[in-house]
Amino acid sequence: MKVKEELLDRKDHGMDVHTLITGSSEKITLAVGEKAKPISCHKALLGFFSKFFESALYGSFAEASQTEMRLPEDDPELMSEFVAWLYSGQSPSQIDLEEEEYCEQEPEPAADCILVREDIEREMRMLSLWILADKLGSPRLANNTMRCILHMYQESFSTSFEAELVFNNTAPGSKLRLLFRDIIAADGPLLLGRRGSGKEHQDKSESERWLLLLAKGGDLVKDCVMTGFTTPIKDYEEQPFCTHNRGKYIEKIESKPSAKDWLKQKHPPEVADEPWTEITTKK
Repeated sequence: MKVKEELLDRKDHGMDVHTLITGSSEKITLAVGEKAKPISCHKALLGFFSKFFESALYGSFAEASQTEMRLPEDDPELMSEFVAWLYSGQSPSQIDLEEEEYCEQEPEPAADCILVREDIEREMRMLSLWILADKLGSPRLANNTMRCILHMYQESFSTSFEAELVFNNTAPGSKLRLLFRDIIAADGPLLLGRRGSGKEHQDKSESERWLLLLAKGGDLVKDCVMTGFTTPIKDYEEQPFCTHNRGKYIEKIESKPSAKDWLKQKHPPEVADEPWTEITTKK
């Protein structure tokens, strides 16, 4: 069911992309980060899949002749992932994760009982992509990324680095915060024996980092104090990544005009009188 749902999502995404880029060829360059890295993208894709870009590029104060938009505070690599997802329905990080699944090998014994830098970097990147999707008002990308995050933590466990990233960059009540509160409750991060890759982790330095993080107080402590840090959930059915629990971490997609109707609203001179060829599929 999960695979079928994801395939249908990608198919719908592909049909929307086809409609948008054939209906409007206009592009804009995003100048991202301190060095203003240029990233070119169809304007219609940005506006249709992101509330932030829809407001910035099509709002009442937007300039019709705008060909460049500066985003100095954003990460160029993450923005490139977002643009890649716009066109394909998959981010490079998601593709890398799926490739790892197909080429999965038995882990080395040492890698199974300590924190692995590559795993942490992969997880931090996926979490950062969700944070960007939330910032840009792109619930489709957020949900696409959340499914990957849930899969990651089914095989791994949360770290203090990841918890700090999430609680420093999300708003109270966000789906990612909710997930981390539940993951922390499931893992019991202050225990030396923890869930992870089928064996217990004995990383004392990570426990010490958790204590330092908790000493800072803030939203992490407020959100998680009721569910606990030392009482891991052992029943698999209660784990946050269990299939029947995943829905609570998925953003609700608000109804909006179809890609065709949206284009007619945003680009009336260019597309209003043109014939349309619409792709339809049976579900």
